[in-house]
Amino acid sequence: AAERLDGFVAMFEEELAKVVKLLAEEDSDKSEQDRGEEAEPQPAQLSRFARLNHLAKLVRRLCSATGHMTASTRVDLALAQYFANDETFTQELRRHYENVGINPDSALSELMVDIKPEEMPEDKTRIELELDRAIEHDRVEKIVRLSGVTELPQPLERMLRGYITEGNYQTALRFASVVLDENEYRRLLNTAVPLLQEDPSDLIGLIFDDPEIALEIEEKVNTRLATINKTFLRDSGVQAILQRNIFNTSELWHYVKQQDDVSELISLFEHFVDTFRDNQLSMSLDLFQLHGDMLRIPLDEALQQRVEETTKKFMGKVDWQDEFLSTYAQGMVFNFSVDPTNLDSFFRIVDNYQSEASEPDETVIIYLTKHDCTNYHALSWESRKQALHLAVVPPASCLHSTNS
Repeated sequence: AAERLDGFVAMFEEELAKVVKLLAEEDSDKSEQDRGEEAEPQPAQLSRFARLNHLAKLVRRLCSATGHMTASTRVDLALAQYFANDETFTQELRRHYENVGINPDSALSELMVDIKPEEMPEDKTRIELELDRAIEHDRVEKIVRLSGVTELPQPLERMLRGYITEGNYQTALRFASVVLDENEYRRLLNTAVPLLQEDPSDLIGLIFDDPEIALEIEEKVNTRLATINKTFLRDSGVQAILQRNIFNTSELWHYVKQQDDVSELISLFEHFVDTFRDNQLSMSLDLFQLHGDMLRIPLDEALQQRVEETTKKFMGKVDWQDEFLSTYAQGMVFNFSVDPTNLDSFFRIVDNYQSEASEPDETVIIYLTKHDCTNYHALSWESRKQALHLAVVPPASCLHSTNS
């Protein structure tokens, strides 16, 4: 192991010699150019020399693994002769010595005074010091991990409750469900639920971060955190978060879809269509899939009418000359999972698609041909629509093995 380490150190020193020669040449050239001008010299940056930097890091890792720190010190001292004023290099060295838990060589500390790790208090272990830092910087995951090997300054449940009251719901609740017992977790939820119900923006933020946590909370406490209706969606805090996540609707849709309340789904779809500008649709392709999700659920006439009216408004915003966008829009009519209750409403949507889309026929024909019916090229649009009806609820007479 020592011989291999010496080999890497030799490679490092060979590369360093090349870098030193290059730096000397650059200094000479710059001196000639700046003769007669007073210019503040810029410190050399180790990051410029990727191979040299890589070899130095490799030697440090090997020394840490084998305990032969002499070679690492030799490398760092050599680099310090030329890169002592490089702030990035200094920070990397400080982190290295903090991670391995030792102080740098005294000669290195004299050259680079900023690399010496923070002095460890005599009355604290390294684990206790790491815990103090984790608490200081709100690193909840690290606090939870360290709680298994050292005593916390206060019970973990109380610490997690503190993070919840500060609005850090996702991290605190994610770990709470794993590390706390059932009673502690329920007590924590009794703190979190009223706060989430009181502030819709906190709730919508949690849903966007992790909808499964929101669903788990509702299951545990047996109550909805909120109804996603027009009143909820008009809240100014909710609107601000929705605007920031305007191209990422899947988490919120997933949460609402699990509630088994189709009127909420439709309200959300209406909100998306009303708030999206025409030029935003090209980056919001999941809306076409959302449209299909609603029609898979049995709808009464009032809900069907809402879906039809909103879909018509939606189609009016689609740029049918945009080939990429119009291709995705075809998903609204290539829906072979429509609930039979919704077929008449669906065919009215297909009619509207025909009037809005520039040239819908050819693609529709090709797609339907792949779904077990033939000879569509000779059919009128009305007949093709009837074929679409058959494809939605396919009778045996429409199945032909030659069409695959």
